[in-house]
Amino acid sequence: MNAVSAVTTVNTTHAPLASAVRRLGILVVHNDPVPEAEIWRAAPAGVEIVTGRFQLHREPGQEYVGEKVDTFLTPAVRRTIADLIDAGADALALGFVSASVFGGPEFDTAFTAEVPVPAFTAGQALRHRIDELAPARPLLVAPPWFTDDTIAAAKTYLGLDPQTATRRFDLGPEWATGARQDLFDRGAKNHVPDTALRDQILAAATPATDAVVIPGSGFRTLAAAADVTRSLGIPVISANSAVLEYYLSTW
Repeated sequence: MNAVSAVTTVNTTHAPLASAVRRLGILVVHNDPVPEAEIWRAAPAGVEIVTGRFQLHREPGQEYVGEKVDTFLTPAVRRTIADLIDAGADALALGFVSASVFGGPEFDTAFTAEVPVPAFTAGQALRHRIDELAPARPLLVAPPWFTDDTIAAAKTYLGLDPQTATRRFDLGPEWATGARQDLFDRGAKNHVPDTALRDQILAAATPATDAVVIPGSGFRTLAAAADVTRSLGIPVISANSAVLEYYLSTW
């Protein structure tokens, strides 16, 4: 894995540029537009988002199972981080949950120690929010590209019981062929309608469900999560919403 370039985007719709503006830098996979779009939309006035990308090299059919921080932090990735800081980021989030899911808290700790500004991972933000709410009967809703092994690893990392109720988003029969782990790169990230995700969550929830947990930074969930909360009156904890909440509550 390495980064070939850094691209920054800035949200200036909420407030004019001023010295009091806060800037969250997010580091995301090269072909993942979702974290910046969702965090950008949800950010309150006075908060801007700057984005850097890194290249994730994965052969077709290969399942990503994590890596050590010293492997992840190539010179190119370090340059991207430096560019985010030069762009004014006062904190930095790694928007790639799978790195934490397979690397564990050890990856999170080692990553944040290497970043010269306050830093955290999307995985850490998810864990923090789950610990904060302490749901007794959560429903885990997985992206369609999460394999069974990834779902099991996510439950372990997030501190959820292995028997936690789980629903993997169903893309429909037209996506039924090929390796599940290839779906994201094949474009499935652009085929998750808000209403379909909402309806599948509502169908999977039971009267005992007291929270919905949605790992996966590349899983577009913002609108569906709002609808589910309105319908069921329970919190929806997604990777991208957790990143923004953690940043706002910590710095």
